[in-house]
Amino acid sequence: MTTITVTKGSKRRFEAPGLGWIQPKGVFSTDYIGQVEGIGELSLTRNWTGLKYTVTDSIGRVRGSYEKKGWTGSRGPLMWDDVEYEFAHHSAWNNSCVLRRHNEDLATFKPKWTGSSVEVELLDHAHLPPGLVLVGVWITLMRVQDAAAAASS
Repeated sequence: MTTITVTKGSKRRFEAPGLGWIQPKGVFSTDYIGQVEGIGELSLTRNWTGLKYTVTDSIGRVRGSYEKKGWTGSRGPLMWDDVEYEFAHHSAWNNSCVLRRHNEDLATFKPKWTGSSVEVELLDHAHLPPGLVLVGVWITLMRVQDAAAAASS
């Protein structure tokens, strides 16, 4: 198993060597911008309901999308470069998420309680593109933010 820690740095930027970085567009924004190894600039947006996520590159081409499904919205299909994965909430205890393909776990995303990092555990056989890993980090961060907002209301 390989562990990658995506750490929050200056300007609320989450970054890891070999992957790139993502950061919110504004203080209260759920939309992010990023720079990904091998791809370049990305724009990460979600709709006003928080159910549909879209990732586009610098020329406006859709690189990925995710849509929450089910009664609780705890899982859904995640498309990345025309390959379908499943992204799901894994544990309510530690707010972790899991990325799967054909019902096989590929990576687990575990946010640290301080909000300063997200730990990504890749299974040994999983060779995931850097952009897909950063999108998983973004969706995990949005889940944490949504859970905090729901708890405070």
